Amino acid sequence: MKSTFCFLFLALISININGQANFKFDWVNSGSLESSRTVQECNGLSVTLSTSIPHQVNTSPSFPLTSATMSVKNSINDYTITISFSKPVSNVRLHISDIDRTPRDLNSNPIVGSTDHGEKIINLLPFMPSADNSLTVVGNEIHADSDNSEGWLSWNGININAISFQVQRLNDRYGIMLDEIEFDCSSYDLPICCPPMNQELMKDLFDHIPSGPITSPYKLDFNSNPYFASLFQAYLEYVKLIDPSIQKLVSHWRLIEAGTGVTPNNVYSPMVEEVYSWFEPGGNENIYGNANFFSNSLNINQWYKIHTGIYTEPTNVLTDCKAALYFFYRVQISNGRLIGTISDGTNVLKRIDFGEGKTVIKKERN
Repeated sequence: MKSTFCFLFLALISININGQANFKFDWVNSGSLESSRTVQECNGLSVTLSTSIPHQVNTSPSFPLTSATMSVKNSINDYTITISFSKPVSNVRLHISDIDRTPRDLNSNPIVGSTDHGEKIINLLPFMPSADNSLTVVGNEIHADSDNSEGWLSWNGININAISFQVQRLNDRYGIMLDEIEFDCSSYDLPICCPPMNQELMKDLFDHIPSGPITSPYKLDFNSNPYFASLFQAYLEYVKLIDPSIQKLVSHWRLIEAGTGVTPNNVYSPMVEEVYSWFEPGGNENIYGNANFFSNSLNINQWYKIHTGIYTEPTNVLTDCKAALYFFYRVQISNGRLIGTISDGTNVLKRIDFGEGKTVIKKERN
């Protein structure tokens, strides 16, 4: 019932999950390499400005006193700027002022014959902006059309965790200024339910595949259960509704030797095999990565631990999910018959009689 409530609740609020924020840069700590502020319009989201040289609030009356600058007059240096967000935001617009076209030496004289720019923006990530006013996108750079240029850089329709770029300078005047930023954000602080996986489902995702006579090695084959694919695709779409930056739901599958005792050893080595598979938003229940595992032959009388870790990319939003997602498996010969045992490490969850073990038999579904 709890999981059902999570999905129903999200369906009800999915009509509108956006808030908006707009502010100047007069909140930065002058002389610092890093400054942060909280955005109440976005339910406490924090924005952080990080720079490779100290930033400060502008004090020149020729430009807005609410701007932040990263350089001082009579010096020439390149520097890097990063603006990061504690949660993904979208439709980011950044207003930049005082970016100069003319290259100058340390005496503020124009460099005669130079075709380069006094200041330009390079190595911009993510590089999907449009530029207006007197700023121009040239290849993967942003150029000023003239001295004292200004304009908005816009990242429309994408979700962003951070913006980063380098300012390349051949000019001794004031460096570029960050004047204003605006963006859309989630106005809700919704918890994300843990993945819909437990021991019962996990153990039914694998089939015992014999290779010959009853004493021969066998394999555990991931069976791509359609129910699993439908469930995880729907779960990923739900996660992406809350956090639009999520691009993958990844499962890290591990097959581990777990001893030959009466009960298995709950260990993480020696590793027999590990693979990664994942789902993508709008992926129509396709399993990407490796969906054909495990490939290694396994021995009778040996316990094996089958373990999976589930996480999201590029940011893992499932760090609070601590469920133990594993089970143990062993086959033995008893009175001429092949018997499979599934265990949680202490208790037997199920025994499966494979008979003489000469044919491919899929485990019975509960």
